Amino acid sequence: MILGSYGEGHDTDNYGNAGTVSEDQWVLRRRVVDKVLTVLPADRQTLIRTVYMKSRMYGPTVTVIGPPPKPAAARVGVHNDCFLGGYDDQGTYKYQNAGDRSFLASDSKYVAVGGETCGASDPIPSAPTARTRRQN
Repeated sequence: MILGSYGEGHDTDNYGNAGTVSEDQWVLRRRVVDKVLTVLPADRQTLIRTVYMKSRMYGPTVTVIGPPPKPAAARVGVHNDCFLGGYDDQGTYKYQNAGDRSFLASDSKYVAVGGETCGASDPIPSAPTARTRRQN
């Protein structure tokens, strides 16, 4: 998503900030992504910052039960901005929600998922990290 301090969809004056997004602001956020989709060729995808944003604004790409997803869902993936940055990857997964991980595992079969690393953080504090291992 191309709004916010870092262009990742949070901490904005007009679209809500992390944890405080009104219904009207969710509509505005979706309008921004929908506009990006109208500018891109129909066979291209875009990525948004968190699993929650994808599930909240578009739902899953493919549904097993219930109504079929809207076509835009098949063009929106997730950009994990902080892969290995902690259990929740610095907000990629909402509140350490196992449902987010299942959602992304399923959705990633059909849409792009990208990301970048940011300061590896081992889930087991006693395990040596790349920073503490000695190189010979």
